Formats: sequence, structure tokens, C-alpha cells
Amino acid sequence: MQVITFQPFMAKTDAMRLLEPFGISNATEGWRYYLSQVRDTFSLEQAEPLVDYLNHRRGTKASLRPAFVPIANLMGASAIPSLPSFRDRSVYKLYLEPGYLLEFKVSAINLKTYIAMAHLFREFKEQEMEDDQSFT
Repeated sequence: MQVITFQPFMAKTDAMRLLEPFGISNATEGWRYYLSQVRDTFSLEQAEPLVDYLNHRRGTKASLRPAFVPIANLMGASAIPSLPSFRDRSVYKLYLEPGYLLEFKVSAINLKTYIAMAHLFREFKEQEMEDDQSFT
């Protein structure tokens, strides 16, 4: 099973600071989507111990990859726990595992769940755009 890890409790101010170089602020349309994408990333100082922690778990193989530049209208995996129907059943809280000693809290979501949610999200956005065009 493949998962996406994220930082559910990254402070909004820290996340917005990371978005500033891209010209994104809380006044930017869709800023919550950008915010969720940033919460799906880790600094190198966080990523290295996280990968080490994950690779010491039986049956787990983790690796580092560079973060992508934030993309408009893309919901990050960290947004899924804010959806009531997915809050508890779909998110795995690594920080609750015995022996978890990282200084930041990490959660994970199954990649298949994220992809399904991303498709659903895109379909709703496309319907909104079609509805907006039909009224003009």
C-alpha cells in the first residue's frame, strides 16, 4: 500500500510563510488548497528523520523526493481529515504509534483514497465552472 504523509498540525502562519515566495497569500483565490499542499511537505530536517523512522518499521520502505511548486485548484492530502466523512476512518496517525519520537506530528492517508478524493474534487470544480458559464 502506498501512502501520502502530511503534517496535520503545521501552523497556518508557517505554511503561509512557505507560500509567500510564490505570491500566494490568504487573499489568493483557492488559498486553502495551496495551504493543504504545503502541509503535505516536510523540510529536509524533518524529512530525513521521518524517512529513517518509516524505514525502521517492519515492511515499510520510504524515500525522499522533492516537493512540487504549489498548483492552483489542487487539494492536498492534508485537507482530507477536514472532511467529516473521511476524518477518522481514512487517516492513520503515525504520531500515536508507540516509540514515535519525532518532534512534529505526521499522519498518512492511503494513496488510493487521495486519488479518489482528488478526482471527486476536480469533478465538482468542473461542474461549478460549467454552471458559472451557463448563467452568463
